[in-house]
Amino acid sequence: MPIGAYQASAMYYRFAALETVELDLRGRAAAAVVGAGVVAAVIAPSLGSATRDLLTVPFAGAYLLVAAMALTGALTLSGLPVHKAPQAHSSKPSPTRWRELVKRPVIKAAILTTAIGHGLMTLVMNATPLAMHGEGMTLDASGTVIQWHMLGMFLPAFLAGPLVDRYGARAVACLGAVLLMISALTAYHGVTHLHFLSSSFLLGVGWCLMLVAGTTQLAFGYEADERANAQGLMELTNGAVAAVMSFTSGAVIAQAGWTAVNSLAVPFLLLVVVVQLVQLGSENKADCSANDDGR
Repeated sequence: MPIGAYQASAMYYRFAALETVELDLRGRAAAAVVGAGVVAAVIAPSLGSATRDLLTVPFAGAYLLVAAMALTGALTLSGLPVHKAPQAHSSKPSPTRWRELVKRPVIKAAILTTAIGHGLMTLVMNATPLAMHGEGMTLDASGTVIQWHMLGMFLPAFLAGPLVDRYGARAVACLGAVLLMISALTAYHGVTHLHFLSSSFLLGVGWCLMLVAGTTQLAFGYEADERANAQGLMELTNGAVAAVMSFTSGAVIAQAGWTAVNSLAVPFLLLVVVVQLVQLGSENKADCSANDDGR
């Protein structure tokens, strides 16, 4: 539970980054923070394997290593200068309620995108080692798959940011949803180590694109004094959906199997694509109406 609280606060780093840059650089700013996780993807599995038997209690050494790394992060953050966001003109938070924010189509689309991406990633990621164990694969084999999954989660961020800034968050969100569907289809076709590795890597890439796209999209839906509520709503939704999916993954794979876990993802991903396309159509109509009024 404390690790979850720590991770929840760390997810706000990407918001802090995009608030310090101009509008046309927001995608790259959020992506730079997400992309830094590639370091974790490279070193974390090896560190975990090296420290899991360091003490007599299994995995206690790995948890102590997490604590040491968190302390290092806290010391790093304490030395950073405090910058005011360029778009912030008021220090007082807005009284706008969450129910009013979620009525805005752009905020609704952004939150739906990140929540579904985060939830499905949690569902499948948690189920993957269980499915591999059921196929008789070792813990080291699972570690390799998780390592490639983490590379997929963070490495594409350096490409996702420029894509969002150039083509828009909606296009990147839809691309992420399609990649998650391909991940599910890959899992359908076999349960070899290569199938698990490929599907997990694509799962990470899709999550990365949806997170960067949704985060950037959210920033265009609120005013400066509403950011605390809007960002908090996105993170609360992401966390709640991830928690439900985390508890669900074990039950689904135990009762229905690995194929059912991946089948569960498809309708939610189709929903993301539909909502993003509907939102795009609504904005195009609004732009046409504005142009007609101008003429």
